[in-house]
Amino acid sequence: MSSPFATSSLRGRLIAVAAVFAVVLWSAAVIAGIQRIWTYEGTPGEQLAILATWPGASLVTVDPDRATLMMFVHPLCACTRASVAEVREALDSMDQSPAVWIVLLSLHGIAQDWEQSIAAIANRIPEAKIVTDVEGRTADTFGASTSGHVVMYDRESKLVFSGGITGGRGHVGDNDVRRGLIVATHGGSNHAHDHPIFGCGLDDPEPR
Repeated sequence: MSSPFATSSLRGRLIAVAAVFAVVLWSAAVIAGIQRIWTYEGTPGEQLAILATWPGASLVTVDPDRATLMMFVHPLCACTRASVAEVREALDSMDQSPAVWIVLLSLHGIAQDWEQSIAAIANRIPEAKIVTDVEGRTADTFGASTSGHVVMYDRESKLVFSGGITGGRGHVGDNDVRRGLIVATHGGSNHAHDHPIFGCGLDDPEPR
């Protein structure tokens, strides 16, 4: 017959083992969660080929005297807030600012936070012309499929920049792509190659 002391000691060891096991499981869950976040933040959205010359869209027009910059925006994409901030930083660093268009997606059934999205962008980039892209027709014309996609054409309607301007989803701060956008305003298409776009799909009814 075991003594009460031995039984109590065994119970204590079992509790300790269970506690250690619980901590290991909790730690593994936390690490897995952090890895998923890192993976998501570092995974760009879909990117299609953008037309090398201005396609003659009716919703937006190219400026004949300076470069023309457009950003395609899903009104419910939280990641795009960082892209808006990066556009603001880039514009403040340019010797000659381009004409700026914000092409705001309007999908059937999406009305939540619509006016707030427009107000937030207008407050951050007051010089931008904000237009409503019904069912993403203009985005389709240019080949844009991800929110936060920035394209810029020079005064001769040639593509000089295409892609995202953040280092990750929701990341704000100086990065090579933003500097490339600034350099592209001086002419040439060295920065026109596709840069990763960290944003939600323009056709996503419930973006994260």
